[in-house]
Amino acid sequence: MAATHGTLDVVVHFHRFRNVDLFSRGIYMIRVSTQTKSSRQVGIPYSYYSKPSTLSTFVRNQEIPCSHAKSLPAAQIVNETSEFSTRAFVIKYRDERLELNEGVQFQLLIESRVEEAKDGSGRLVFENDEPITVKLDLLMAELEKPSEEQPNLKYRGNTVAAEKPSSSPTFTRIASQTMCVVGDAASQQLHAYFPATFSAMHFCQLDVTVHTALINLKFRKRAYSRTDGDAKGAPKKGAAGDVTQFHQLLFPGAAGDVPVDVAAARAMHHTYLQPMLQSLGATAAALRNMCADEQALEAAGSAVPSSRAVAGVMALIKKPYLEGSPFNGVKLSSAPESGELTPLRLAASIETDIKLVARRLFLLWGRFVALLPQEPRGESGRANVAARLQRTWLASQRRWWGSRLKNSEVRIQKLLQPREPAELDGAFRELRAASRPGGPRAMLSVFDGAMLADPSLLPVAASHVFLRRGQKFATSPQPVGGIPEFEDQDDDYRGPHLIVMQHGWYASSFDMRLLRAYALLLFPRAIVLSPQSNEDNSGGSMGPMGQRLAHEVHNFIKHRCDELSDPDPKMGRLSFIGHSAGSMIVRTALTSPIFRPYLSKLHTFVSLSSSHCGNMFVPSTIISGGMWALQHLHQSTFMDELQLIDRDTMNESFMYKLSQAKGFEYFKYVVLVGSTQDSYVPMHTAQATIPRPAEADKKGGGDAYMQMATNLMSPISQKTAESDKQTTVVRLTMEYKFTQTNLDTVIGRAAHLAYIDSSAAVLLILFSLYNLLK
Repeated sequence: MAATHGTLDVVVHFHRFRNVDLFSRGIYMIRVSTQTKSSRQVGIPYSYYSKPSTLSTFVRNQEIPCSHAKSLPAAQIVNETSEFSTRAFVIKYRDERLELNEGVQFQLLIESRVEEAKDGSGRLVFENDEPITVKLDLLMAELEKPSEEQPNLKYRGNTVAAEKPSSSPTFTRIASQTMCVVGDAASQQLHAYFPATFSAMHFCQLDVTVHTALINLKFRKRAYSRTDGDAKGAPKKGAAGDVTQFHQLLFPGAAGDVPVDVAAARAMHHTYLQPMLQSLGATAAALRNMCADEQALEAAGSAVPSSRAVAGVMALIKKPYLEGSPFNGVKLSSAPESGELTPLRLAASIETDIKLVARRLFLLWGRFVALLPQEPRGESGRANVAARLQRTWLASQRRWWGSRLKNSEVRIQKLLQPREPAELDGAFRELRAASRPGGPRAMLSVFDGAMLADPSLLPVAASHVFLRRGQKFATSPQPVGGIPEFEDQDDDYRGPHLIVMQHGWYASSFDMRLLRAYALLLFPRAIVLSPQSNEDNSGGSMGPMGQRLAHEVHNFIKHRCDELSDPDPKMGRLSFIGHSAGSMIVRTALTSPIFRPYLSKLHTFVSLSSSHCGNMFVPSTIISGGMWALQHLHQSTFMDELQLIDRDTMNESFMYKLSQAKGFEYFKYVVLVGSTQDSYVPMHTAQATIPRPAEADKKGGGDAYMQMATNLMSPISQKTAESDKQTTVVRLTMEYKFTQTNLDTVIGRAAHLAYIDSSAAVLLILFSLYNLLK
């Protein structure tokens, strides 16, 4: 069959930009380019729009006027590199937001081939079913600092406000992200949302929607000429080669006037025209949905951009799309005699019908693109289409990451029993073997091409949920989106959800930046606090560190989310995520009297590889020796307490007494995350279970360890149905695939830090716990 290529129109629309954790203040802009992955064809930008409703930025709903808008570069197409640049904007503050409402249209030539089935039918395969790539570059230029001679700049806030763009800013690329876009296999139609975040050091949220449509299908002009053959239909010789007529490409070696089989002709006509018809139908459906949203808003009294335009679009959609076709696909089967159907006539029919469909597609697709920047904005600043696509993106992401998690139900009577290594290894093998052949393309319309390039290297996890008698999941426990919801789950709370992320020993709040950034991205209702009160006091005792954390959280609540002080238990939530030693600091903070008013608001406690029963029975001699060296090098009280050697007897140690205080039972959900690859914190102490070495050790610390684990878990397992707050325990076990072997992977440090350093691990954890943290 004939060699063809399609014309793919790609619209990239930028909705909103939000500074989550950018590295520095400056002038920013985004550049975008497109390319096919298979044939490496570069998209040509040919049209753009820039229609923001305001140039101001906002921080906590406080407007910051843009006084330098006229001096900053405007949105433009960069012809030299086939890129589009958004307008430049100034970012100075954390959580600063602005509306972009800018977009660009690219045209891509996508190669296609006919794939024939066993029954003789065929379909057009575009770009070998490979996704196209949309590359986003984040560019930055420095702001001019105010001179020291300027008055009234004593305070830092005034200095920041006085920084201004230079008259000729020089932009440099500081981060990039490549989106893989997977359209419908037949029509190449796609409408998808993606939050571009760029990198851990330049983490922001750029709301992007991508819309693609196949708008034309052409047969390569260089392959044939439209000059007629001789009287018998034989092709003429020409500059293009021996094959000079289109029908010769459809029927190689056949004369133009020889009758062809009607069934074969119908199948051929269907093969070439069906993608165009499907694209037309999908475009009409997208327009219909958009117009229905705006008509509903107009009926409710909300302003819409152009009611007359909407009415015109609806009238256009209702028209027959092959009106005037001399020989279209609907009438092809009614040809009176097969002898009247020749290669010449069939070739002319295919070209004519494709032109008719392309003409109607051009009109409908143009109307769709014209309405995109005019859509009414909701409270989030996103248009109706973007909000709907964002919900679809979230659902597909939950399914994808949920497919890397295996859930199991365990009776709460087995709360202190560890899972067998063979059971965990079997679950990990099952998860990796069950990976879909198509990878992320089988489940995601748009995805990060770098992170999901090789799904076999992504982490997997096994969760064990400990249920009481009568407690059931509200949904299936299969991996459809993380830990399933429970039938008794209470989601009717009001007010904010404060998530506190406590760092570990000799660490800082900066180490929790990736976890914090993704939490802000996935949980819009949440307020995230990364405490700083223990950054300079990591080597001291856990008692003062817990008190400092309690006071910092208390002060933060008073200034940022005072609703949590309301005695109503349904007013607000308070959750904690602790990494390594951070979880013990959190448990210590819960014992502070200043924290008593907030105990009824405690919701979820996520412990990431924390030594809840002390660092005892460490299987690695290297780690044991390293801890001994650190203990003698730093003379750290914290390390003494962690080893239970801060007192003459273990029963008098800080960790032992902490296990006797209330802690886990305050929360509705307790998630204990560990890994068999983490040698820094063995899994038995990270998940508070009793290992066999502890049971066998009768003269050392075995009895103390078992008693600490019992102290932690017994209050949970002994709760009755009449208790005010039931506590559900989830043990999450991670397994990683490291691309290289080095000292960190050998001693287990890489697995210990992956919880906060690996984007894939952070996303797997947060999506697994989505129902508990949302």
